[in-house]
Amino acid sequence: MAPVSRRKRANSAKDRGRVDTRSKLIETAGVMFAEYGFNGATAKDIAKLADTNAASVNYHFGGIEGLYEEVLLHARRRFIDDQQLIEALAANDDPVERLRNFYAFVIKKVLTPASSWNIRIIIREFVSPSYALEKLLDQDGQPRVSFLALIGSLVDLPPGHPLFARVMFNVSTPCLMLLLADQRVINQMFPGLLEGPRGEEALADHLTQFALAGIQAVMAGHGKAKAQAKKPAKRAS
Repeated sequence: MAPVSRRKRANSAKDRGRVDTRSKLIETAGVMFAEYGFNGATAKDIAKLADTNAASVNYHFGGIEGLYEEVLLHARRRFIDDQQLIEALAANDDPVERLRNFYAFVIKKVLTPASSWNIRIIIREFVSPSYALEKLLDQDGQPRVSFLALIGSLVDLPPGHPLFARVMFNVSTPCLMLLLADQRVINQMFPGLLEGPRGEEALADHLTQFALAGIQAVMAGHGKAKAQAKKPAKRAS
C-alpha cells in the first residue's frame, strides 16, 4: 500500500507543478504582452521570466499564439464578471433603471483596483487588434444578448434597424471611453467628473439622463419621419 500512496502523492505533486507553471506563464505573459504587445514578446523571454523553459509554452498552450489567447481570455474574465453584468442588466423591470444599473456597473469596474496588466492588455488589443480579437469578442455572447434586450426595451425597434445600432453606439460610447482611457488621462481631461460625495452615483445618473434625452429626441424624429412617409404625395397641378 505504501508504494501506491507514494505514487499518488508524486502524481499529485506533478499536477500541482503543472498548474503552477501554467499560472505563472499566464501572469508573466500578461505583464509582457501588456507592455510590448503580441509581436514584442517571445516564448523564450516569457519562459525565462517565469523561471521555466520555452518548451513549457508549447506543452501548456500549443505555442505563443495559444498563450496569448489564454492571457486575453484570462484578463477579460478577471476584469468583467459576465454573470454580474447579466444580473445588472436584468435586475429591474424598468428599462430606465436597468440602463442606470449598466452605467453604474461599468463605472464601478473601471474604478475598482485590479491587476494593471489585465486592463492594459485588453486596451492594447482594442487599439491595435491582433488575430485574437475575434475570439475575445466571442466571449461577449450572453452579456451582448442582455444589452441588446435593454436597448430594444428603450427604442422599440428590431436589432437590425440602423437607428437601433446608432442608439447602442451612443449608449455604450461613454463606457468605452472610461474603459480604454487611462484613469489619469480621464481626470486630466475631465476634472471634477467623479468629485463630490456621490461621485460615482452622480455620473451614473447623468449618463442615464443624457442617454434617455438623446433616445427620446431621435425616436421623436423617427416617428415624424414615419408619419411623413405615410402621407400621400401631392399631385402636381
